[in-house]
Amino acid sequence: MANLLVAAATATPGANGAAAWPSWGLWSWPGWVALAAVALLGCCAALLLLCLQLRDSRRRLDLRNEAASLQMRELRSSLERQDERRREEYEQAQTPYLSVEILAGQRRQDDRWVATCRVNADGSGIASNVILNLMIPSLRYTDAHVIRYLRAPGSAQAELRWPLHLQRDAHLELVFTSRFGRVHRVSHAAFVQDDGTLRIADSPTIDDLYGRPSSNSQELVAAGDSGRPHPGA
Repeated sequence: MANLLVAAATATPGANGAAAWPSWGLWSWPGWVALAAVALLGCCAALLLLCLQLRDSRRRLDLRNEAASLQMRELRSSLERQDERRREEYEQAQTPYLSVEILAGQRRQDDRWVATCRVNADGSGIASNVILNLMIPSLRYTDAHVIRYLRAPGSAQAELRWPLHLQRDAHLELVFTSRFGRVHRVSHAAFVQDDGTLRIADSPTIDDLYGRPSSNSQELVAAGDSGRPHPGA
């Protein structure tokens, strides 16, 4: 009996060892190296594909941001142009149109001819520091009348004087400042007849000399102040 127990005990470890040998052979299979290499290549390929997708997404996002930025700039530029156009339209609506009219009844006073003129302001708005100039280039002669303030619609009278002489070419111009600080000029070719009559020879030419647009422009002079400049002014 004792001999049988010893034989069974001796035979049992051998049976267990024989059952473990197949699992040891599976892990020692050479193909595992190739499978590991294939798995590593697959991971690298997946990472590369992910990087390419991220790069493509980033590029599409940059393009969308650039397009949105361009649209914002165009919108801002359009709004600025609209504001500028509205401002110009408002300034034009508030800038009077000035014209000069030579009245009948010119007279002689001492050694000068005297002509009474009417400066008309049509439309709406205010003209400040209106200067009516008579220039006779051949005599190098200039006479000016200043109207400090003229509201449209309205008019004001002015007197121009020039020496007694034969017929001469002359030039008339109106220079005034709008309430927005812009300076405008209305000019005419003119001539003086033998009898001293001053006449306008053509239609007006209108120019903007320079401008100082301001969002808070104010009237430059007080209302009702008009006339010739004082001596020494």
